[in-house]
Amino acid sequence: MVRNPETDFFWILAGLATVASFLYFNVAEHDVGPVGLAIETRALFDVLVMGAYLGFMVAVGLGLAYQKLTSPEGQ
Repeated sequence: MVRNPETDFFWILAGLATVASFLYFNVAEHDVGPVGLAIETRALFDVLVMGAYLGFMVAVGLGLAYQKLTSPEGQ
């Protein structure tokens, strides 16, 4: 697959959404004990993985749709 500079915006947006969700959930509850911290860390990991996966899928979908709409042979 050839890199398309026009779709870089969507990849950057997906990365920023993943980082923002991680920071939000990391700062949301920070005053917990060791057990709560372990549960929170596991939840953060789950959110990070799902956020990255969903962000990746959305970015790919938007990138492909944008590429198809803007290419001369796609119309």
